Amino acid sequence: MSAPVKLGFVMLAHAELGRVEQLARYFASFDCPIVIHIDRKTPQGDFTALQTRLADQPLVHLMRVH
Repeated sequence: MSAPVKLGFVMLAHAELGRVEQLARYFASFDCPIVIHIDRKTPQGDFTALQTRLADQPLVHLMRVH
């Protein structure tokens, strides 16, 4: 018997972080892990704000390449 398939998502973003948050919460509500890559051109304050807003989502991971 095979194990159930688990679907995850990788998002690339640089703008519209409010929409990114909505999508992350939607996918997480279905128990899907999400990694969000935030472009380095995105202002640090916007990145930090998104990080704070998604802190309650253990399946959502933010990364930023410097």
